[in-house]
Amino acid sequence: MTVNKPRFPSFRVPVVEGTSSEAWGIEQGRAAFAKLDAILRDRSEAIIQLDLAGVERLDVSCARELIANLIRKYAGIRWFYGVHVANESVRENIDAAMLKSGAALLLRTGKTSVHILGTPIKEHLKATLDVVEKHGITTSKDVAAEFKGLALTACINRLKDLVDAGLIMRVEGAADSGGKEFAYVALR
Repeated sequence: MTVNKPRFPSFRVPVVEGTSSEAWGIEQGRAAFAKLDAILRDRSEAIIQLDLAGVERLDVSCARELIANLIRKYAGIRWFYGVHVANESVRENIDAAMLKSGAALLLRTGKTSVHILGTPIKEHLKATLDVVEKHGITTSKDVAAEFKGLALTACINRLKDLVDAGLIMRVEGAADSGGKEFAYVALR
């Protein structure tokens, strides 16, 4: 497949508008989930940027009810990533909420720097994620070329694991042969 670098715009969701600067407890998390879910239902974008700017305090319960439940509800339909985490306490609480929920969230801390919160991934998957991040949009053949000697099926399995974890998006396209081929998209 010839990847023409199509754009996959993300939709920015300011989390603070669904909660407050101090998001605390199960009830506030559920209320914020309902607000943000209502916004997302009317959107068509597949990539969702959870902008945490302005959230100064966030406990594990609220993060679980809000972020983990959004990820769970839209798994395989939407892909989420976080930005602008105010401090280490907020970051640790999101990490704990994702871990307790068996979910992962990609956190962008700079233009090219990413961290995975929640369920950890193995080193070979981190290396594969780095390749997708480097290219932005890539195919399994391109990833296999980066890992000389690694079979294409192994690359496909790695990419599928990253898609299943919600850390990259997969888009179906047409191969040059006329069959199906998938493109893998970094969450930005």
